Amino acid sequence: MLGRTGLSAALAFGLIACGNPAPQEQGKGETATDTTAGNTGAGAPTAAAASETPDACTLVTPDELAAIFAGRSFTQDALPAERRNSPGGPRRNAVTSCTFVSTGASIPDMMTVSIVLTTAHSDKAQPTMDKMWAGAAKLGQKVELKTVDGLGDGAYWFNIGGSSRSGIVLSVMRNPRHWLAVSESSSGQEEAVTVSRLSAVAKAALGRF
Repeated sequence: MLGRTGLSAALAFGLIACGNPAPQEQGKGETATDTTAGNTGAGAPTAAAASETPDACTLVTPDELAAIFAGRSFTQDALPAERRNSPGGPRRNAVTSCTFVSTGASIPDMMTVSIVLTTAHSDKAQPTMDKMWAGAAKLGQKVELKTVDGLGDGAYWFNIGGSSRSGIVLSVMRNPRHWLAVSESSSGQEEAVTVSRLSAVAKAALGRF
């Protein structure tokens, strides 16, 4: 279904971070320069306490996405919170997700932006950068992982989309307990442009938990 590529990829990080076993460390790829665009969306939500697990839909607004993805407007997926969020527990990490879809003249013109935040139930349950990297590498032999500087305590991105539609995921570690994954599913977008835009989305979200 249209727009689910990015969300499915981001949710894969949530499953890894919830305690699924991860393979051993993989070799790291090249570094991508962070050319983050600014965003000044009105009505931005306030920062949440570090101990809280905010709803992913409060981490960025449609107005902010419209500013970052200039020329597009976004609406939030209508899924209720109980279907998007898992509170976790003593042995399972909390996962919250949200999807925004833009309008378009045709289906190929539409774009989906997804946000997934995983909160470890303890400091020791927070996956390391190496384990998350290895988990992403396990998604497929053709996945090329590239680091991004200046985001959280470590970040990388990869593209699992097909030839006609990209599915780029940017994953950011924030100690002591958080992993943020933002993704874009779109057609005909340059990777460097997409990574820059997702970096702007991540920076907006990181300021709110």
